[in-house]
Amino acid sequence: RFYHRLYDLIRPAIFAVPNRKTFLQLVNLSLRSTMVPSAMLAAFCKRLMRVACLSPPHGAVWCVAMTYALIMRNKAVCMPLIHVDRPEWTDPTVPEMEPIEGGDPF
Repeated sequence: RFYHRLYDLIRPAIFAVPNRKTFLQLVNLSLRSTMVPSAMLAAFCKRLMRVACLSPPHGAVWCVAMTYALIMRNKAVCMPLIHVDRPEWTDPTVPEMEPIEGGDPF
């Protein structure tokens, strides 16, 4: 329940309140816990990136830095959500392109 309420509090308007430094420190401290479920962690990262797009520059920088720190602290959980190695996909119906004789004209 705590993390759901914290999630609701993270919005662009938070960067205009007088006690934002204390609040942001508490957010950072709360999300450092190893007990945060991976789905909740991914939701926080997504929310922080959305807020970064709508925040003033100093808020956007904090959101990006916080997201980066969350991802780096929880690589095993977050990296599969961001990057998945897939083999090169080829369409068997499309013929292979042959190189132009004489090299690239441009």
